[in-house]
Amino acid sequence: MKNTTTKRLFYALIASLFILLSAVISLSAYKPVSASADTAVPYAAPSHLGIKLDGKSGSTLQFTVINPNDYPIEVEYNTNTCNSAHAKEWVDLENLTTLTVAPRGSVTAYVTIVGTVRCVAFSYVAKDFDQRMIVYATDYNSSKKTISLLYTSVVHFSDCLKVQVAGTGWKINVFNPTDKAVQIEYNKKMCFKEHAANWNLEKLKDLYTESDYLPAGVSTQITISTNGTATAIAVSYVLGNTRYITYAYNLSTSKSITVKTNVIPV
Repeated sequence: MKNTTTKRLFYALIASLFILLSAVISLSAYKPVSASADTAVPYAAPSHLGIKLDGKSGSTLQFTVINPNDYPIEVEYNTNTCNSAHAKEWVDLENLTTLTVAPRGSVTAYVTIVGTVRCVAFSYVAKDFDQRMIVYATDYNSSKKTISLLYTSVVHFSDCLKVQVAGTGWKINVFNPTDKAVQIEYNKKMCFKEHAANWNLEKLKDLYTESDYLPAGVSTQITISTNGTATAIAVSYVLGNTRYITYAYNLSTSKSITVKTNVIPV
Protein backbone atom coordinates (compact mmCIF):
# COMPACT_ATOMS: atom_id res chain seq x y z
CA MET A 1 0.00 0.00 0.00
CA LYS A 2 2.83 2.34 0.94
CA ASN A 3 4.67 1.59 -2.33
CA THR A 4 1.50 2.33 -4.32
CA THR A 5 1.09 5.71 -2.64
CA THR A 6 4.74 6.57 -3.27
CA LYS A 7 4.42 5.70 -6.93
CA ARG A 8 1.33 7.89 -7.24
CA LEU A 9 3.14 10.84 -5.70
CA PHE A 10 6.11 10.26 -8.00
CA TYR A 11 3.92 10.22 -11.13
CA ALA A 12 2.06 13.34 -9.97
CA LEU A 13 5.40 15.14 -9.49
CA ILE A 14 6.53 14.12 -12.98
CA ALA A 15 3.24 15.39 -14.46
CA SER A 16 3.59 18.73 -12.64
CA LEU A 17 7.14 19.18 -13.91
CA PHE A 18 5.96 18.44 -17.47
CA ILE A 19 3.21 21.06 -17.27
CA LEU A 20 5.63 23.62 -15.84
CA LEU A 21 8.19 22.94 -18.58
CA SER A 22 5.52 23.30 -21.28
CA ALA A 23 4.46 26.65 -19.87
CA VAL A 24 8.06 27.93 -19.84
CA ILE A 25 8.54 26.90 -23.48
CA SER A 26 5.28 28.62 -24.49
CA LEU A 27 6.20 31.83 -22.69
CA SER A 28 9.64 31.91 -24.29
CA ALA A 29 7.99 31.92 -27.72
CA TYR A 30 5.46 34.64 -26.79
CA LYS A 31 6.25 38.22 -27.77
CA PRO A 32 4.09 40.89 -26.18
CA VAL A 33 2.47 43.42 -28.54
CA SER A 34 3.54 46.96 -27.71
CA ALA A 35 1.62 50.15 -28.59
CA SER A 36 4.13 51.17 -31.23
CA ALA A 37 3.47 53.50 -34.14
CA ASP A 38 2.67 50.44 -36.23
CA THR A 39 -0.04 49.16 -33.93
CA ALA A 40 -1.51 52.28 -32.28
CA VAL A 41 -3.23 55.13 -34.12
CA PRO A 42 -3.50 58.22 -31.96
CA TYR A 43 -6.78 60.19 -32.03
CA ALA A 44 -6.29 63.92 -32.40
CA ALA A 45 -9.46 65.83 -31.55
CA PRO A 46 -10.00 69.17 -33.31
CA SER A 47 -8.98 72.28 -31.40
CA HIS A 48 -11.11 75.26 -30.50
CA LEU A 49 -10.28 78.82 -31.48
CA GLY A 50 -8.28 81.03 -29.20
CA ILE A 51 -10.20 84.19 -28.27
CA LYS A 52 -8.75 87.24 -26.50
CA LEU A 53 -10.69 90.36 -25.51
CA ASP A 54 -8.65 93.43 -26.46
CA GLY A 55 -11.01 96.09 -25.18
CA LYS A 56 -14.11 98.16 -25.91
CA SER A 57 -14.74 101.37 -27.82
CA GLY A 58 -18.22 102.76 -27.37
CA SER A 59 -20.58 99.83 -27.96
CA THR A 60 -18.02 97.82 -29.94
CA LEU A 61 -15.92 95.00 -28.48
CA GLN A 62 -12.56 94.15 -30.08
CA PHE A 63 -11.25 90.58 -30.10
CA THR A 64 -8.18 88.73 -31.31
CA VAL A 65 -9.13 85.38 -32.85
CA ILE A 66 -6.33 82.78 -33.02
CA ASN A 67 -6.18 79.79 -35.37
CA PRO A 68 -4.82 76.80 -33.38
CA ASN A 69 -4.23 74.72 -36.51
CA ASP A 70 -1.36 74.25 -38.97
CA TYR A 71 -3.69 75.03 -41.89
CA PRO A 72 -5.79 78.08 -42.84
CA ILE A 73 -9.40 78.22 -41.66
CA GLU A 74 -12.54 80.29 -42.24
CA VAL A 75 -13.68 81.80 -38.95
CA GLU A 76 -17.34 82.76 -38.64
CA TYR A 77 -18.62 85.08 -35.96
CA ASN A 78 -21.71 87.12 -35.20
CA THR A 79 -20.99 90.82 -35.66
CA ASN A 80 -23.67 91.65 -33.08
CA THR A 81 -24.06 90.21 -29.61
CA CYS A 82 -26.53 87.31 -29.62
CA ASN A 83 -28.52 84.84 -27.58
CA SER A 84 -26.30 82.30 -25.77
CA ALA A 85 -28.63 79.39 -26.66
CA HIS A 86 -28.29 80.32 -30.34
CA ALA A 87 -24.51 80.56 -30.00
CA LYS A 88 -24.24 77.17 -28.28
CA GLU A 89 -26.15 75.39 -31.07
CA TRP A 90 -25.04 77.81 -33.83
CA VAL A 91 -28.61 78.50 -34.96
CA ASP A 92 -30.57 81.65 -35.80
CA LEU A 93 -27.45 83.84 -35.89
CA GLU A 94 -28.47 86.56 -38.32
CA ASN A 95 -25.33 88.73 -38.45
CA LEU A 96 -22.61 86.27 -39.41
CA THR A 97 -19.45 87.26 -41.22
CA THR A 98 -16.35 85.31 -42.24
CA LEU A 99 -12.62 85.95 -41.86
CA THR A 100 -9.75 83.87 -43.26
CA VAL A 101 -7.04 83.10 -40.69
CA ALA A 102 -3.58 81.84 -41.65
CA PRO A 103 -2.06 78.74 -40.02
CA ARG A 104 -1.28 79.56 -36.37
CA GLY A 105 -2.21 83.14 -37.26
CA SER A 106 -4.66 85.62 -35.80
CA VAL A 107 -7.16 88.27 -36.93
CA THR A 108 -9.05 91.11 -35.29
CA ALA A 109 -12.84 90.86 -34.99
CA TYR A 110 -15.34 93.49 -33.87
CA VAL A 111 -18.67 92.74 -32.19
CA THR A 112 -21.32 95.39 -31.53
CA ILE A 113 -23.29 95.20 -28.28
CA VAL A 114 -27.00 95.32 -29.15
CA GLY A 115 -29.61 96.06 -26.49
CA THR A 116 -29.29 93.93 -23.38
CA VAL A 117 -27.92 90.88 -25.23
CA ARG A 118 -24.34 90.15 -24.17
CA CYS A 119 -23.22 86.87 -25.76
CA VAL A 120 -20.44 86.76 -28.38
CA ALA A 121 -20.05 83.77 -30.72
CA PHE A 122 -17.14 82.47 -32.83
CA SER A 123 -16.63 79.20 -34.71
CA TYR A 124 -14.94 77.37 -37.55
CA VAL A 125 -15.53 74.06 -39.28
CA ALA A 126 -13.03 71.24 -38.62
CA LYS A 127 -13.81 69.55 -41.92
CA ASP A 128 -11.85 66.34 -41.33
CA PHE A 129 -14.10 65.74 -38.32
CA ASP A 130 -17.37 67.19 -39.72
CA GLN A 131 -17.56 69.33 -36.59
CA ARG A 132 -18.25 73.02 -36.13
CA MET A 133 -16.06 74.10 -33.21
CA ILE A 134 -17.86 76.85 -31.28
CA VAL A 135 -16.52 79.31 -28.69
CA TYR A 136 -18.93 81.69 -27.01
CA ALA A 137 -19.03 83.86 -23.91
CA THR A 138 -21.45 85.93 -21.87
CA ASP A 139 -19.08 86.76 -19.01
CA TYR A 140 -16.45 89.32 -19.93
CA ASN A 141 -14.97 92.51 -18.55
CA SER A 142 -13.87 94.96 -21.24
CA SER A 143 -11.97 97.28 -18.87
CA LYS A 144 -9.94 94.42 -17.39
CA LYS A 145 -9.84 92.62 -20.76
CA THR A 146 -10.93 89.34 -19.19
CA ILE A 147 -13.34 86.81 -20.68
CA SER A 148 -14.70 83.42 -19.58
CA LEU A 149 -15.09 81.21 -22.63
CA LEU A 150 -17.49 78.32 -23.15
CA TYR A 151 -16.81 75.56 -25.66
CA THR A 152 -19.10 73.30 -27.63
CA SER A 153 -19.38 71.69 -31.06
CA VAL A 154 -22.13 70.63 -33.42
CA VAL A 155 -22.11 68.27 -36.36
CA HIS A 156 -21.40 69.97 -39.67
CA PHE A 157 -21.69 68.12 -42.96
CA SER A 158 -19.14 69.74 -45.23
CA ASP A 159 -20.19 67.80 -48.33
CA CYS A 160 -23.70 69.27 -48.57
CA LEU A 161 -24.52 71.53 -51.49
CA LYS A 162 -23.38 75.13 -51.19
CA VAL A 163 -26.06 77.75 -51.83
CA GLN A 164 -25.64 81.45 -52.70
CA VAL A 165 -28.07 84.14 -53.75
CA ALA A 166 -27.26 85.03 -57.34
CA GLY A 167 -29.68 87.87 -58.06
CA THR A 168 -33.21 89.18 -57.78
CA GLY A 169 -36.18 86.88 -58.21
CA TRP A 170 -34.38 84.44 -55.86
CA LYS A 171 -32.15 82.89 -58.45
CA ILE A 172 -29.98 80.59 -56.39
CA ASN A 173 -26.51 79.31 -57.26
CA VAL A 174 -26.07 75.68 -56.15
CA PHE A 175 -22.53 74.32 -56.08
CA ASN A 176 -21.55 70.65 -55.72
CA PRO A 177 -18.40 70.53 -53.55
CA THR A 178 -18.25 66.72 -53.46
CA ASP A 179 -16.15 64.43 -55.68
CA LYS A 180 -19.27 62.74 -57.08
CA ALA A 181 -22.01 63.77 -59.51
CA VAL A 182 -25.29 64.28 -57.63
CA GLN A 183 -28.92 64.62 -58.65
CA ILE A 184 -30.40 67.77 -57.13
CA GLU A 185 -33.87 67.97 -55.63
CA TYR A 186 -35.39 71.23 -54.46
CA ASN A 187 -38.68 72.86 -53.55
CA LYS A 188 -39.64 75.21 -56.38
CA LYS A 189 -41.39 77.52 -53.94
CA MET A 190 -40.26 79.02 -50.66
CA CYS A 191 -41.00 76.94 -47.57
CA PHE A 192 -40.50 77.05 -43.82
CA LYS A 193 -37.03 76.23 -42.51
CA GLU A 194 -38.21 73.52 -40.08
CA HIS A 195 -39.85 71.69 -43.02
CA ALA A 196 -36.75 72.12 -45.16
CA ALA A 197 -34.34 70.96 -42.43
CA ASN A 198 -36.08 67.59 -42.10
CA TRP A 199 -37.23 67.28 -45.74
CA ASN A 200 -40.85 67.01 -44.60
CA LEU A 201 -42.64 65.44 -47.56
CA GLU A 202 -46.02 66.31 -46.09
CA LYS A 203 -45.15 70.01 -46.19
CA LEU A 204 -42.84 70.30 -49.21
CA LYS A 205 -45.49 70.16 -51.91
CA ASP A 206 -43.49 71.57 -54.83
CA LEU A 207 -40.49 69.25 -55.02
CA TYR A 208 -38.62 69.06 -58.30
CA THR A 209 -35.80 66.72 -59.34
CA GLU A 210 -33.23 67.80 -61.92
CA SER A 211 -33.05 65.25 -64.72
CA ASP A 212 -29.31 65.77 -65.21
CA TYR A 213 -26.75 65.05 -62.52
CA LEU A 214 -24.65 67.98 -61.33
CA PRO A 215 -20.97 67.06 -61.86
CA ALA A 216 -18.44 67.30 -59.05
CA GLY A 217 -17.14 70.82 -58.54
CA VAL A 218 -19.76 72.40 -60.82
CA SER A 219 -22.49 74.92 -60.02
CA THR A 220 -25.91 75.48 -61.52
CA GLN A 221 -28.64 78.06 -61.04
CA ILE A 222 -32.20 77.38 -59.90
CA THR A 223 -35.14 79.73 -59.38
CA ILE A 224 -37.27 79.70 -56.23
CA SER A 225 -40.60 81.55 -56.31
CA THR A 226 -42.25 83.30 -53.37
CA ASN A 227 -44.85 81.43 -51.34
CA GLY A 228 -46.91 83.50 -48.88
CA THR A 229 -45.03 84.12 -45.65
CA ALA A 230 -42.48 81.31 -46.19
CA THR A 231 -38.88 82.54 -46.32
CA ALA A 232 -36.69 79.43 -46.69
CA ILE A 233 -35.41 77.32 -49.57
CA ALA A 234 -34.74 73.56 -49.54
CA VAL A 235 -32.17 71.72 -51.69
CA SER A 236 -30.84 68.19 -51.30
CA TYR A 237 -29.35 65.09 -52.89
CA VAL A 238 -29.12 61.42 -51.95
CA LEU A 239 -25.99 59.28 -51.70
CA GLY A 240 -26.39 55.70 -50.55
CA ASN A 241 -28.87 55.60 -47.69
CA THR A 242 -28.46 59.25 -46.72
CA ARG A 243 -30.16 62.45 -47.84
CA TYR A 244 -27.88 65.51 -47.59
CA ILE A 245 -29.96 68.64 -47.10
CA THR A 246 -29.01 72.27 -47.53
CA TYR A 247 -31.61 74.77 -46.41
CA ALA A 248 -31.36 78.52 -46.33
CA TYR A 249 -33.34 81.45 -44.99
CA ASN A 250 -33.03 85.18 -44.30
CA LEU A 251 -32.73 85.81 -48.03
CA SER A 252 -32.02 89.48 -48.67
CA THR A 253 -31.99 91.69 -51.74
CA SER A 254 -28.42 92.52 -50.74
CA LYS A 255 -27.68 88.90 -51.78
CA SER A 256 -27.04 87.68 -48.24
CA ILE A 257 -28.39 84.39 -46.94
CA THR A 258 -28.18 82.12 -43.89
CA VAL A 259 -27.27 78.56 -44.92
CA LYS A 260 -27.63 75.43 -42.77
CA THR A 261 -27.18 71.72 -43.43
CA ASN A 262 -28.64 68.46 -42.16
CA VAL A 263 -28.70 64.77 -43.02
CA ILE A 264 -31.45 62.20 -42.64
CA PRO A 265 -31.68 58.50 -43.51
CA VAL A 266 -33.69 57.45 -46.57
